[in-house]
Amino acid sequence: MTYTATDACGNVAMCSFTVLVSPSTAPSIVYVDDSYVGLPAGTFVSFPWPGSIGGPYVIGCDAFATVQGGVTQ
Repeated sequence: MTYTATDACGNVAMCSFTVLVSPSTAPSIVYVDDSYVGLPAGTFVSFPWPGSIGGPYVIGCDAFATVQGGVTQ
C-alpha cells in the first residue's frame, strides 16, 4: 500500500508498507526452498519440484526459506 499526503503549501510526503493477509489456521502443507532467502513476506513464489500441487505460494504464509520458518509458522 502506498499513501501520499500533500499539505496546503504543496509539500508532498509518501509512505509505503506491505499488508500480508494470512489464514487464521496454518496451511496443511508448507513449501521450503532456500532460493526464497531474502524475499519479503507476501511475495508470490512457485515450488520448483515436479508434483508440487497448486500455487502460487506466499512467503510467510505457506512458503518459507528455512525449515525452521515452516515449522514455526
